[in-house]
Amino acid sequence: MAKKSATKRRDGRYMAYAVLPSGRKAVYAGTEEDAVRMALLLEEEAREYEENVKFTFSGVFSRWFL
Repeated sequence: MAKKSATKRRDGRYMAYAVLPSGRKAVYAGTEEDAVRMALLLEEEAREYEENVKFTFSGVFSRWFL
């Protein structure tokens, strides 16, 4: 996995992106380490949710058409 980094914005906050199944989400924090940690935490939670979700017929049927 590539190392994540955060960029400093003009307002002094740091921004990192969490790559989720639904798309990218910007995460803001006061320090670079906190922004990266929060982004990794969001990615891990999304991965765990995808592994634990129980598929219903309607969900599987709609995924099959994709």
